Amino acid sequence: MTAPLPLPERLDSDAAPLLLRMVTSCDKGDINLDGQAVRHLGGLCLQVLLALFQDRTARGYTFAISTPSHALRSTLAIFDATHLLKIADV
Repeated sequence: MTAPLPLPERLDSDAAPLLLRMVTSCDKGDINLDGQAVRHLGGLCLQVLLALFQDRTARGYTFAISTPSHALRSTLAIFDATHLLKIADV
């Protein structure tokens, strides 16, 4: 997997088009995002992340968000979307 792409602090409606461009402009294979800076995750960006997860896993690639902030982890848990998070290597 490639080096993680850092996610911005606010993933709100205004950030959704930028998020989509950011991840689709990278390699068409695996996607690894760094979520440590995220303080807010809104519905549109969550939809983008879920769609990317479905697309990449259906094509046999991996999609993961590593080092999630507490806010990101909490929001993903509320929406039952913690499967987007990378489990730390043991």
